This record gives sequence, C-alpha cells and structure tokens, in this order.
Amino acid sequence: MSCLVRGRLKCRSTILRKYQSTRHGTDGLINLTPAPGSVSAPPIFLSYATNTQTITMKLFLLIPLCSTVYGAWVPSTALAPSSGDIQPNTPIRDSSPNPLWTPPTQLAVHVSHGVLMAVAFVLLLPLGAMTPHLSFLGRQKLRVHIGCQLFAYALILMGFVFGLWVAVGAQDWFYDPHTQLGFCLVGLVSLQPLVGVWHHLNFRRIRVRTWRYYVHIWYGRILIVMGIVDGGLGLRLAANYTRGEMICYVVISVAAFVLYGSAVVVSLLGRRGGVKGQGRPTGGSDM
Repeated sequence: MSCLVRGRLKCRSTILRKYQSTRHGTDGLINLTPAPGSVSAPPIFLSYATNTQTITMKLFLLIPLCSTVYGAWVPSTALAPSSGDIQPNTPIRDSSPNPLWTPPTQLAVHVSHGVLMAVAFVLLLPLGAMTPHLSFLGRQKLRVHIGCQLFAYALILMGFVFGLWVAVGAQDWFYDPHTQLGFCLVGLVSLQPLVGVWHHLNFRRIRVRTWRYYVHIWYGRILIVMGIVDGGLGLRLAANYTRGEMICYVVISVAAFVLYGSAVVVSLLGRRGGVKGQGRPTGGSDM
C-alpha cells in the first residue's frame, strides 16, 4: 500500500511542476477553459485567474487513498478480475499477497470462529438456561443467569466478526445454508435479551409468571437448537473435519441437552412438591 501511495504522491508533484513552469509565461500559457460538453476529472479541480496569470491546482487524494486501503484489507483473490472482465483503461488493484490473508491467518480465523460459537451455543447458553433451575444458587440465580448469557452473547458477536471475515475471503460462502442461517441466528439472539427484560419487568409489576415467561424460555431453547444445528452445518462447510470430531461435537451437544433437561425436570418436580397444587407460582424470583 505504501508503494501505491508514494506513486500517487510522485504523480502529484510531477503535475505541479508541469503547471508551475507556465506560471510566468504568457505566450505558452495553457488554456484550461474546458471545451463545451467536456467533463473534467473529479479528483482534480483547476482554477485560472486572468489578472495574475496564476494556476492553482488542488489534488484530492481521498478517493484514491480509500481505494488503496480497501484493496489492502480485502483479499486480493476476491478483488482480482478475470482476464475476460478486464476493460481498457480499467485500474487493476495490486495482486501481491495480502499479509492479512495468509494460510496461517485463514486457519486461525476459521478455528477461532468455530471455537467461539461452539462454546457459546453448546456450553454457555445451555448452562445459563440451566441456572434458574439450580436451587442451591438461591437469590443469585437471576444474576448468574444474566451474566452467563451476556458472556455467551459477547462470544457470539466475536465469532460473528470472524465468520464475516471468512465469508468475505470466500464470497461463494455467502450463499451457503450455514452462513445464511448464521446471519439470521445472530439477529434473533440479539432480540433475546430484550425479551428477557420485557418478561422481568412484567413479573416485577404483577409478581406472577405470565405467557411472557414462556415466550422467553422457549425462544431461548429454539435459539440453542438452531445454533447447534448451524454448528454442524459449519463443520460440513469447512470440509476438513474428521469423523471423530463430528462425533465429539454431537456427543457434547446431546450431553448439554440431557443436563439441561434433567435440571428442568428436577426443578419442576421440586416445585410441584413444594406448591402442592396452589396454581401458578407467585412471589419470589421470576426464574
């Protein structure tokens, strides 16, 4: 990128010297009046003053610099046109290897994306959903639940950034079910904290669990299932997993569901034994 910037600055100084050489001459002064119907180049603005016979030229390099930076950050393989697409007078971006998109970097980004999403959807989200059913937490259940879920949400956002990086490097991945489901999933997960606050404020007002409570918990369960399924699609898309890795992923996912289901069942049985047919639970925690 520095080579391109130096080249543009050198071009600028050359043009300045060319026009400054005509500053004190009258016979050889270049007529800068545009011809009728002509359009001047957008980056270069020229003004001519007849009384002083001076030329003021300003070069605005913002657009070329932006294009240079863009070409340095986006992988060259995604920007380089094919031989049949090159048109005359079409600038071609630098096709030199991008240090930000080397094979080690690609592997690190792939692994980071998969690990962050797996930890969030397979471990933290089920664990956070399980905490309201753990009686030994007492009054700290709500705080542990919120903290665990927010931490998982932060990991999801980080994994989404890495996944977006991967999708930019391989543009055909935007049309894969894993990528499309992932985009939808991140948007849906972003709504879950709002649904939780909506339920919690309603519970604090009337001290009774309403249909908002069930919307919150079932919405979260559906998101967990969607995330685990999307993780399997991601392993398929990567195409570099072993059979043992896929089996391990499935086993851990099933174990998380079993633990979560067991906690829910134990909590329901204990609640029914304590309430003994008193109807919907009132008072206490909204968890």
